[in-house]
Amino acid sequence: MSIELDRVTFIYHPGTPFARTAVKELSMVIPQGEILGITGEVGAGKSTFLQLAGGLIRPTNGHVLLEGNDLAGSKQRELAIMRRRVGLAFQHPERQLFGYQVFDELAFGPRNAGLNRQEIKERVEWALQAVGLSAACQDRTIISLSAGERRRVAIAGVLAMKPAYLLLDEPTAGLDGEGARRLTDTLLSLVAQPGNTIVIVSHNLRLLLAVSKRIVWLKAGGVWLDLRREEIIGHYETLHTAAKMPEILQVMHSLNQRGWQLDPAALTPETLGAAIAERLKRGNGEGGTNWSTM
Repeated sequence: MSIELDRVTFIYHPGTPFARTAVKELSMVIPQGEILGITGEVGAGKSTFLQLAGGLIRPTNGHVLLEGNDLAGSKQRELAIMRRRVGLAFQHPERQLFGYQVFDELAFGPRNAGLNRQEIKERVEWALQAVGLSAACQDRTIISLSAGERRRVAIAGVLAMKPAYLLLDEPTAGLDGEGARRLTDTLLSLVAQPGNTIVIVSHNLRLLLAVSKRIVWLKAGGVWLDLRREEIIGHYETLHTAAKMPEILQVMHSLNQRGWQLDPAALTPETLGAAIAERLKRGNGEGGTNWSTM
C-alpha cells in the first residue's frame, strides 16, 4: 500500500513558448504509515509534486501509482474513487472554506459521500478532536475563527473524509508563532496515530524535523537528498550551503565539532536538551566537564 512516482516528468504549457519543466524524472515511494517531509528552494517542484501525488494533475511522462493503480491510465470514475483515498490541503487551505458554520464545512465531504446523519456527526466531532478543537466549535461561524483555527478547521475538513493519505502544502505558512505552535501540536498528534500516512511540503525545516521521520530535498524538479531524520546531521556541511539550518541543527553541529557526539536523532528542543544534560552529567562523572570543548 503506497503512493509511487515512477520517473515522473511534468511540464507546464508543453509545446508553447511558455513551457516549463517543474518535475523531471522523479521517482519516489511513499509507503503507508510513513511521515514524509518534502522541502527545497522556491521552484524546486514541491507543490507540483504534491499535486501529482494527489492525482490532481497527470504527468507529462512517467507513472503515478496509488496502491498499484496507475492514476494516468484510470477512467474518470475510477480516478474519482481513488482520489477519495487521498486528502490534500493546499497552502493557505482556509481560503478554500466556503461553509457558514464549521459543521457545514466539515460535513460537506461525508454528506456527499452518502453517509447518514449519525455517521456525519461522528465524523465531524472526530475530525475536530483530531485537530485539537472542541466539539462545541462545530456551532461557530467560520468568520469568528482565528487564522490558526481556520487552518485547523480546513485540515479537519480533509480528515473528515478519513483519507488513507494526508498531503499538506506549507501548513504553517502565514501563521503567527502561537498559531504555528498549535498547528504543529495538531500534526504531532496525527503523526502519533499508528498507520497514518502524511506528506508535508514546507520550507520550515524546523517543523519537518519535529514531525517527519524522513525528509526529501527536491532540486530542479528532482530528488537531491533523501534522508532519514537521524542521518541529517551527517550531511550538515552539504545542507547548510543550500539553506539556512534551524538553530537546533546549528547547535548540534557546533557541539559535535567539539567532540560531543550527540544522538543524531535528538532533533527537538526537548530531546537535544536531554542529550546535552546527559553529556554534562557524564562529563562530571568522569572527573568534571572540559568546558573548553563546549
